[in-house]
Amino acid sequence: MIAERPDATGRTSLGPEIARAFIDRSLDGFFVHDEDGRIVAVNEAACTSTGYTRAELLRMNALDIVQVTVGEARHNWELALAGTMLVIPAMHRRKDGSTFPVEAHLFFHEIDGRRYIAGLTRDISERVASVRAMSDAQRRLEERAVESAHHSERVAGLLQAVIDAAPDLVYIKDRQGRYQYINSAVADLAGIPPALAIGSDDTVVFPAIAETLMATDREIMETGVGHEVEEYPEVDGELRTYLSNKAPYWDADGTVVGLIGISRDITAARHEEARLELVTALLSRAHPDDLTEALDLIRTHGYLSLLGSRAAALYEDFAGAGNGGLDFSAIIETLR
Repeated sequence: MIAERPDATGRTSLGPEIARAFIDRSLDGFFVHDEDGRIVAVNEAACTSTGYTRAELLRMNALDIVQVTVGEARHNWELALAGTMLVIPAMHRRKDGSTFPVEAHLFFHEIDGRRYIAGLTRDISERVASVRAMSDAQRRLEERAVESAHHSERVAGLLQAVIDAAPDLVYIKDRQGRYQYINSAVADLAGIPPALAIGSDDTVVFPAIAETLMATDREIMETGVGHEVEEYPEVDGELRTYLSNKAPYWDADGTVVGLIGISRDITAARHEEARLELVTALLSRAHPDDLTEALDLIRTHGYLSLLGSRAAALYEDFAGAGNGGLDFSAIIETLR
């Protein structure tokens, strides 16, 4: 069985090792800084996204990365320290000076009387990102976790809060496919309380797709090889698409005792891909009615920036001329 521990309220929570493993494997950047903005912990995804090494980031201030004014930053930090869970857009600056947009989830946590702001940052410049191996947890929190049993529980609480705040589905199953842990996102999607999910398999948690989920999980645990798969739960009558990264979980003896999974909702990205494919198909047919429909999609969904300057100018001519006399083949050529 996968180890669990009750917290002060009697609620079953993850031990620090399991919680830290989720931070290690996260696709999102993880930053922790103090009340003055000094960065005290990062994960490898944060290093990858910014281009800095962990050692460099730990000598920096959050304002060296986030492109906001001191006043704006202080305002957001004060809200977080007051207990407000913030989800805000921001721009991050890489080591080479380039910038990229992120969605930041900020929240407050206290360790040994000191207040920290933790943040999960997701690069939103590409909605469909290839799933990469998620690497080492931030070393500073790991070093602090072994200082004492009391402090270890404090750190575990912070990591638990990170996982519960994550928008992705995070879960652990035992060798028989029974859930040993789910975060809030799993409970919300399944529409059942965590207490009912723990100890149950997918015939209870996701009955509509249980057979497919359990077959995939059995293969991973039997072969000891992780997989990236698409899974399709139904939410409020709508079929959703989730990209799941699943890996076997081993005990200290090297025996597979369960499975760890992280699943991300990519439905919007798949819809966007389908629309772009439709636009391409309509343009390739070069029929006036098809081109009209394609250009309406371009305008409605903001694809004009994807056309390039020459095609964009032709599109504007088309929109202003009411289709008359436009050389459609010129637009098609610029899209190739």
